[in-house]
Amino acid sequence: MNLQSICSRANDPLNALVVSVGTFDGGQRFNIVADKVSMDGTVRTFNREFRDTVEARIRSIAEQTAACYGCTAELQYNRLCNAVINDSAELVALAQNAVEKLFGNDILVGFEKLTGSEDFSFLMDETPGIYGFLGARSSKVPGSELSNHHECFTVDEDALHHGAAIAAQFACDFLNR
Repeated sequence: MNLQSICSRANDPLNALVVSVGTFDGGQRFNIVADKVSMDGTVRTFNREFRDTVEARIRSIAEQTAACYGCTAELQYNRLCNAVINDSAELVALAQNAVEKLFGNDILVGFEKLTGSEDFSFLMDETPGIYGFLGARSSKVPGSELSNHHECFTVDEDALHHGAAIAAQFACDFLNR
Protein backbone atom coordinates (compact mmCIF):
# COMPACT_ATOMS: atom_id res chain seq x y z
CA MET A 1 0.00 0.00 0.00
CA ASN A 2 2.87 2.37 0.72
CA LEU A 3 3.93 2.20 -2.92
CA GLN A 4 0.67 3.85 -3.99
CA SER A 5 1.78 7.01 -2.21
CA ILE A 6 4.19 7.50 -5.11
CA CYS A 7 1.23 7.89 -7.47
CA SER A 8 -0.77 10.10 -5.15
CA ARG A 9 1.92 12.19 -3.44
CA ALA A 10 5.10 12.25 -5.55
CA ASN A 11 3.53 12.45 -8.99
CA ASP A 12 1.91 15.33 -10.86
CA PRO A 13 -1.71 14.13 -11.13
CA LEU A 14 -1.76 15.22 -14.78
CA ASN A 15 0.96 12.66 -15.60
CA ALA A 16 -0.09 9.04 -15.92
CA LEU A 17 1.68 6.76 -13.46
CA VAL A 18 0.92 3.14 -12.64
CA VAL A 19 2.80 1.27 -9.90
CA SER A 20 1.56 -2.32 -9.59
CA VAL A 21 2.63 -5.35 -7.60
CA GLY A 22 1.70 -8.38 -9.69
CA THR A 23 3.16 -11.24 -7.64
CA PHE A 24 3.76 -11.71 -3.93
CA ASP A 25 5.50 -14.91 -2.89
CA GLY A 26 6.81 -16.11 0.45
CA GLY A 27 6.61 -18.74 3.14
CA GLN A 28 5.87 -22.43 3.22
CA ARG A 29 3.06 -22.75 5.76
CA PHE A 30 0.23 -20.60 7.08
CA ASN A 31 1.50 -20.80 10.66
CA ILE A 32 5.21 -20.14 10.07
CA VAL A 33 6.61 -16.65 9.54
CA ALA A 34 8.41 -16.51 6.20
CA ASP A 35 12.13 -15.78 6.26
CA LYS A 36 12.01 -14.28 2.78
CA VAL A 37 9.33 -12.69 0.61
CA SER A 38 9.57 -11.54 -2.99
CA MET A 39 7.35 -9.24 -4.97
CA ASP A 40 7.33 -8.44 -8.68
CA GLY A 41 5.61 -5.52 -10.31
CA THR A 42 5.61 -2.87 -12.97
CA VAL A 43 5.96 0.87 -13.25
CA ARG A 44 4.43 2.63 -16.22
CA THR A 45 4.71 6.32 -17.01
CA PHE A 46 5.09 8.52 -20.07
CA ASN A 47 7.64 10.73 -18.31
CA ARG A 48 11.05 9.10 -18.76
CA GLU A 49 12.79 11.50 -16.38
CA PHE A 50 10.31 10.73 -13.61
CA ARG A 51 11.23 7.04 -13.80
CA ASP A 52 14.41 7.85 -11.84
CA THR A 53 12.33 9.43 -9.09
CA VAL A 54 9.95 6.48 -9.01
CA GLU A 55 12.81 4.00 -8.68
CA ALA A 56 14.34 5.99 -5.81
CA ARG A 57 10.97 6.25 -4.04
CA ILE A 58 10.29 2.51 -4.38
CA ARG A 59 13.74 1.75 -2.98
CA SER A 60 13.22 4.15 -0.08
CA ILE A 61 9.74 2.84 0.74
CA ALA A 62 10.87 -0.80 0.60
CA GLU A 63 13.92 -0.21 2.79
CA GLN A 64 12.15 1.99 5.33
CA THR A 65 9.08 -0.26 5.60
CA ALA A 66 11.29 -3.31 6.10
CA ALA A 67 13.35 -1.46 8.72
CA CYS A 68 10.17 -0.68 10.69
CA TYR A 69 9.78 -4.43 11.19
CA GLY A 70 13.45 -5.19 11.85
CA CYS A 71 13.98 -6.55 8.36
CA THR A 72 15.92 -5.54 5.27
CA ALA A 73 14.82 -5.04 1.68
CA GLU A 74 16.67 -5.39 -1.59
CA LEU A 75 15.32 -3.83 -4.78
CA GLN A 76 16.16 -5.16 -8.22
CA TYR A 77 14.72 -2.58 -10.59
CA ASN A 78 14.86 -3.53 -14.27
CA ARG A 79 13.84 -1.00 -16.87
CA LEU A 80 12.27 -3.10 -19.56
CA CYS A 81 10.33 -0.90 -21.97
CA ASN A 82 9.86 2.81 -22.45
CA ALA A 83 6.46 4.19 -23.28
CA VAL A 84 5.47 4.01 -26.94
CA ILE A 85 4.54 7.54 -28.01
CA ASN A 86 3.39 8.40 -31.52
CA ASP A 87 5.01 11.83 -31.54
CA SER A 88 5.50 12.24 -35.30
CA ALA A 89 2.49 14.12 -36.68
CA GLU A 90 3.68 13.30 -40.21
CA LEU A 91 3.68 9.53 -39.59
CA VAL A 92 0.33 9.67 -37.80
CA ALA A 93 -1.18 11.50 -40.79
CA LEU A 94 0.34 8.99 -43.24
CA ALA A 95 -1.10 6.07 -41.26
CA GLN A 96 -4.54 7.66 -41.02
CA ASN A 97 -4.52 8.40 -44.75
CA ALA A 98 -3.52 4.80 -45.53
CA VAL A 99 -6.50 3.49 -43.56
CA GLU A 100 -8.87 6.03 -45.13
CA LYS A 101 -7.72 5.17 -48.68
CA LEU A 102 -8.44 1.50 -48.14
CA PHE A 103 -11.40 1.40 -45.78
CA GLY A 104 -12.71 4.94 -45.22
CA ASN A 105 -12.42 6.90 -42.00
CA ASP A 106 -15.38 5.25 -40.27
CA ILE A 107 -13.19 2.46 -38.93
CA LEU A 108 -10.61 4.73 -37.28
CA VAL A 109 -10.98 4.93 -33.51
CA GLY A 110 -8.95 7.46 -31.59
CA PHE A 111 -8.07 7.00 -27.95
CA GLU A 112 -6.13 8.66 -25.20
CA LYS A 113 -2.69 7.50 -24.14
CA LEU A 114 -2.43 3.94 -22.85
CA THR A 115 0.07 2.82 -20.22
CA GLY A 116 0.63 -0.59 -21.76
CA SER A 117 4.10 -2.04 -22.05
CA GLU A 118 5.47 -2.82 -25.49
CA ASP A 119 9.00 -3.68 -26.65
CA PHE A 120 8.34 -1.81 -29.91
CA SER A 121 9.52 1.17 -27.86
CA PHE A 122 13.11 -0.03 -28.41
CA LEU A 123 12.71 0.50 -32.17
CA MET A 124 11.07 3.89 -31.72
CA ASP A 125 13.93 4.97 -29.44
CA GLU A 126 16.26 4.56 -32.42
CA THR A 127 14.16 5.71 -35.36
CA PRO A 128 10.85 7.52 -35.94
CA GLY A 129 7.93 5.12 -35.98
CA ILE A 130 4.24 4.74 -35.41
CA TYR A 131 2.28 2.22 -33.40
CA GLY A 132 -1.36 1.34 -33.73
CA PHE A 133 -3.89 -1.35 -32.96
CA LEU A 134 -5.72 -3.57 -35.40
CA GLY A 135 -9.18 -4.66 -34.32
CA ALA A 136 -9.50 -8.43 -34.60
CA ARG A 137 -12.79 -9.13 -32.83
CA SER A 138 -15.58 -11.05 -34.53
CA SER A 139 -18.80 -12.57 -33.26
CA LYS A 140 -17.94 -15.56 -35.49
CA VAL A 141 -14.66 -16.29 -33.68
CA PRO A 142 -15.02 -17.40 -30.05
CA GLY A 143 -12.30 -15.91 -27.87
CA SER A 144 -11.74 -12.85 -30.06
CA GLU A 145 -13.82 -10.73 -27.68
CA LEU A 146 -11.39 -11.40 -24.82
CA SER A 147 -8.43 -9.27 -23.77
CA ASN A 148 -5.21 -10.12 -25.56
CA HIS A 149 -3.68 -11.26 -22.24
CA HIS A 150 -6.49 -13.74 -21.55
CA GLU A 151 -5.47 -17.39 -21.85
CA CYS A 152 -8.34 -18.12 -24.27
CA PHE A 153 -7.80 -15.06 -26.50
CA THR A 154 -7.70 -15.63 -30.23
CA VAL A 155 -7.95 -13.36 -33.26
CA ASP A 156 -10.18 -13.25 -36.28
CA GLU A 157 -7.50 -14.07 -38.84
CA ASP A 158 -9.47 -12.31 -41.58
CA ALA A 159 -8.50 -9.06 -39.85
CA LEU A 160 -4.84 -9.80 -40.51
CA HIS A 161 -5.40 -9.23 -44.23
CA HIS A 162 -6.63 -5.72 -43.44
CA GLY A 163 -3.58 -5.07 -41.28
CA ALA A 164 -1.22 -6.23 -44.02
CA ALA A 165 -3.00 -4.02 -46.57
CA ILE A 166 -2.74 -0.99 -44.28
CA ALA A 167 0.97 -1.63 -43.67
CA ALA A 168 1.62 -1.96 -47.41
CA GLN A 169 -0.34 1.22 -48.21
CA PHE A 170 1.51 3.08 -45.46
CA ALA A 171 4.88 1.89 -46.81
CA CYS A 172 4.01 2.98 -50.36
CA ASP A 173 2.78 6.37 -49.17
CA PHE A 174 5.86 6.81 -46.98
CA LEU A 175 8.24 6.03 -49.85
CA ASN A 176 6.35 8.30 -52.27
CA ARG A 177 6.12 11.35 -50.00
